[in-house]
Amino acid sequence: MKPLRILVLVVILILSISTIKVYAEEAGVTGSIGTAVFYNYVWRGMLQHSGTAIQPDVNIGYSGLLLDVWSDFRTVSNVWHETDFTLSYSIQTLPEFLYITLGAIAYTVTGLNEVYDGYVTIGFKTFADISLTGYAGNSEGNNGSVFTILHVLHSFELAKDFTFDPCLAFATNYVKIPYRNYYGEIAVPLNYTFSKHLTVGATYVLDVGNKMVNRTDGVISYGGAYITANL
Repeated sequence: MKPLRILVLVVILILSISTIKVYAEEAGVTGSIGTAVFYNYVWRGMLQHSGTAIQPDVNIGYSGLLLDVWSDFRTVSNVWHETDFTLSYSIQTLPEFLYITLGAIAYTVTGLNEVYDGYVTIGFKTFADISLTGYAGNSEGNNGSVFTILHVLHSFELAKDFTFDPCLAFATNYVKIPYRNYYGEIAVPLNYTFSKHLTVGATYVLDVGNKMVNRTDGVISYGGAYITANL
């Protein structure tokens, strides 16, 4: 695509978002659109593909209900490798420090059969944001499995609109299909908020776990930069 066409499309997109934002705020609709550029694509501690990955994401929500579409573009082979569709609902009547989200995910990967997960997230906002998510479905194999992730995040304000948001995650499945997958990872994101509608950031993630398929040395890393525009 020629540079002029790209510029025209970007301008149209910005004007469209600005127009939609006015009506969305009045109706109580939320949403965001963004993209990330990472080296390596890692999912649940497993390398899905190496090389540069471009991962756009768009979502729209209303009254606790959220629809999200996320994709992965593999630049090495110049193909859309994966697109995932998530529908979730966050309970709105809980105390401010507690949140519970119920959801379902459809994973569509090029050349593979579509697989599904249902999940539940229970989180507490105390000195840190602590959450436990349990996934159940056929994403871990034909016989199914339960996969859990414990996630801990704390945000530090380094300067006005500039935050350091380190987080830890510990995860495992509970059925050996054909291996027991467990790992821990640490992420060190830096985020800058230009306004309530635009955030940019960068992160580095180090993942350590059992020696398994696509992680023969037990360690893998990934990282990159991202930008998000909110309604």
